[in-house]
Amino acid sequence: MSIAAYLRNLAVRCTQIARSSTDPRVQEALETISTELADKAEVLEATFRLPTSKR
Repeated sequence: MSIAAYLRNLAVRCTQIARSSTDPRVQEALETISTELADKAEVLEATFRLPTSKR
């Protein structure tokens, strides 16, 4: 599993936990963490994406 995929999976898990939490502060913190993890995954993929070859 790539690091980006791992970060995305972790972001999904944070969202799931946030939805099951009854504490609004915990929900907000986990949603923020989830968004940041997904953003970092996107940046990693963009940074290390191989250029497509043109034929």
